[in-house]
Amino acid sequence: MAFGRSLHTIQFGERIVVVKQDSETQEYRARLFTYGQPHKDADYFTEDLDDAKATAERMLKPWNEQPAAHRQTNTEWLTDLMDFSKAGPLMQAFVLEAIAKYAKRCAEAESSTFDSPMLSGTAWQRCAVEAQTALAKHLGT
Repeated sequence: MAFGRSLHTIQFGERIVVVKQDSETQEYRARLFTYGQPHKDADYFTEDLDDAKATAERMLKPWNEQPAAHRQTNTEWLTDLMDFSKAGPLMQAFVLEAIAKYAKRCAEAESSTFDSPMLSGTAWQRCAVEAQTALAKHLGT
């Protein structure tokens, strides 16, 4: 497929949908990008330009209808960071390395280092050990 110039572009924040036409098949493609990276499984092909434009609008609908006051959960934020980073897949390696190093430091420190009125240092260390174990299992090390 050889897609030419953009025929329709819409943007919401860091997300953008571009509609292009294949010069050989005359088929239109609506494609979602986040932070300049193609969004996984977000291509739509059609033979009708109006259909492609309508689909482009629908692709952004989940994001542009969120209330302005919506604050991402930690899980949503981390998922966005790892999936849509400007650094690409390198961010995933960075996050895993950061978790590994911090978990190691916490596991090796005295538990009293983390004690506070709101936190048990022993519980914090258990989290560190759990993170180390899960990461080692995930990476096969």
